Amino acid sequence: MSDIKLKEIPHKNGKILYADFKNISLSVLENKYNPSPLEEEYYNSLRNEGRKKEFLGARILKNEIIGEDYIIEYNSERKPTIKNSDYKIYISHTNQIVAVSISKIKDIAIDMEKLSTRVERVKHKFLSELELAFIPTNNYILNLYKTWCIKECLIKLYGKKSIDLTKELFINKFEDCDLEINAYYSKLEKRTDFVFKYKLIENEYLIVFNK
Repeated sequence: MSDIKLKEIPHKNGKILYADFKNISLSVLENKYNPSPLEEEYYNSLRNEGRKKEFLGARILKNEIIGEDYIIEYNSERKPTIKNSDYKIYISHTNQIVAVSISKIKDIAIDMEKLSTRVERVKHKFLSELELAFIPTNNYILNLYKTWCIKECLIKLYGKKSIDLTKELFINKFEDCDLEINAYYSKLEKRTDFVFKYKLIENEYLIVFNK
């Protein structure tokens, strides 16, 4: 792994690794991970080199955490799982940077995004008016992405694409300097609370995960 710089985000209940594969050639990654027969058809269908790197990168990180004997597969909701195992896995990638979390103890959802002003154009789609009112104005774009990533994590935790982002997923008021942000899922008078943390990478990418 000397040519791939793996970085870890500490987590008491599992392991989170991420790596930047942009400057690693596809041939190098293919030498490090050979898709299983179950994966080969999908891998070969990918036409974009960046997507192939992200596919291989996720599995290279998985191997680093739990070894080569475990295979990633997907359920009907396209949620990644580890075949025939109690391990829980979450994957996120953007611009050929890949992050993977694995744990036997609890679900550790992760989401990663590249910071961009475009988030302002869609903020009303994932934030309620109440949430929009308290987003800290200092580092406004970054704070919008914190909320976006948190809601993406909640979607991954519940494995549902039909969740109403503004009526079922809620974020509590937070300050720009807060290292942890509270959020919850609520439906039919049932509420589940979560605490999220985040890591800013090179002032350009944001990774968010639940505690």
